[in-house]
Amino acid sequence: SFAEGSDLDGDGIPDSQEVDSLIDLDGNQIPDWLEDDIKCVNSTVGDWQIGVSIENDANATKIVELRAKDPLDRDERIDTTNMPDDMPWGLVSFKIKVDNPGDAVTVKIYLSQAVPEGAKWYKYNSFTGDWYAYPHALIVPGRNYVTLELEDGNKDYGDIDDKSDGIITDPSGLAVFSQDLTPSGSASTNSSSPGGGASGCFIATAALD
Repeated sequence: SFAEGSDLDGDGIPDSQEVDSLIDLDGNQIPDWLEDDIKCVNSTVGDWQIGVSIENDANATKIVELRAKDPLDRDERIDTTNMPDDMPWGLVSFKIKVDNPGDAVTVKIYLSQAVPEGAKWYKYNSFTGDWYAYPHALIVPGRNYVTLELEDGNKDYGDIDDKSDGIITDPSGLAVFSQDLTPSGSASTNSSSPGGGASGCFIATAALD
């Protein structure tokens, strides 16, 4: 939760991280702040913007909270021991409310610059201090978004508290293994989700246990 008074308009975004009213990260010609299914923040690392969008998923009620984090900020109390060297957007932490405990959802993380070659989506577990490449992420270099599969109560599918409580909590970020943020334009994927690649099997969330 945010410090008292830091979200005066009650939109789930820290006032200090609110984006410009013209920002349209999903590119649908509608300013993101006018839409119910996307929230955006200014990154606390560099001059970037990050958006989180629910992808037409009937299981997801809304994005409750969104916050950018600088993993090197001491106040965040993040263990950087095994953190990737280059995370130009820092971390984004969000909470998504689902209709029923255990529901799965698909979200897109929009970035204000295209994803470069060799990038991977990394999760941080604040309970254990672990960093790891998130396997249920679809990354296509040259696009400005990453697609994630998430499931309430399943830490292997992105819910850090591992509790089926109707809220998915996911702190994570893009790690770049190149100094060049200009994408090459070739399409490749980084996903070990069922079906692999960019097939429909990825978007149709993996079968629940």
